[in-house]
Amino acid sequence: MTTTPLQLTPLGPYIGARVDGIDLSHPIDDALAETLQVVLTEHLVLVFPGQALSEDDQSRFAGAFGEVSRHLRPDDMRNKDEPAVHPAVMMVTNERKDGKSVGYLPDGEIFYHTASCFIETPQRAVCLYGMAVPETGGDTIFASACRIYDTLPADLKARLSGRNALNCSEFGISVKTVKKFDRAKPAHYSHRAIGIDPRDGRRFLYINELMTEEIDGLTEAETRKTLKVVFAHIRTSPDDADWVTRRCVPQPLKTFSQPVHLTGAWETVAEKMYLLAELHPNSSFDRFSEPLSEKPDWEVRSIAAGHDVMINPPELLSEILLELA
Repeated sequence: MTTTPLQLTPLGPYIGARVDGIDLSHPIDDALAETLQVVLTEHLVLVFPGQALSEDDQSRFAGAFGEVSRHLRPDDMRNKDEPAVHPAVMMVTNERKDGKSVGYLPDGEIFYHTASCFIETPQRAVCLYGMAVPETGGDTIFASACRIYDTLPADLKARLSGRNALNCSEFGISVKTVKKFDRAKPAHYSHRAIGIDPRDGRRFLYINELMTEEIDGLTEAETRKTLKVVFAHIRTSPDDADWVTRRCVPQPLKTFSQPVHLTGAWETVAEKMYLLAELHPNSSFDRFSEPLSEKPDWEVRSIAAGHDVMINPPELLSEILLELA
């Protein structure tokens, strides 16, 4: 129970809020629980700084938002030498003992994902409690699936509308290196690719790079192409895209109809490269890259990006330009 009014500080325009004035080690009454549920619905991610919580405290706090489930990771995938923890709690750490991982999750980065989307009734939320936090690095990055949907191009919204997406989880995999998991191993379930939150009616994109494998009604080739574009959109900051859009200027119509007259000086360049943005939907640039790929003085390289290459993978583009310099 809190003895002072909650202090709410938004952390950004689309997602996240800091909540002060509450001690989560104490029981939460129904009125406060209802307030927290409303705040979570609005801000999607809540940060409660300065807490000291036991595993039972964490479980009780999670219960303010609904039924608390067991963690989904199989028990045989944890280090048996480590003491048992609360059935709703997973230890996440990069520490190792005798070469074995102490935590339930693998070391290193994990592809963007939505927790428990591979079961029939996904968990509403996940609570993270920081026990040892480095001064720099080790960030957990959250994205608003509502904001991602809102900024999705109209053609992708139309393509995904009314379709289900199949999500699979092979425990122990953090970075997906195959097109599909072995269906005999992972848990999997289909949900609407575009969901609607019954609490406030907001639409959200329910597709993620780690677990989404199929979209019903699309061929294998159509699914792969669609997911590539969607994943590139997820990795792209809408604010960065807005920054570029605001600086774009209208092009005269004749730029699309008047032929370009070349002097031929470009042929004297020793190393020539054609960079193809392979995730650009409905691209017509393949007709240029294919003939050039047969020329010995040209290198054609594909890059996993949409039309705005400078936004999608800026680091990769910089590396390529420096390589050519």
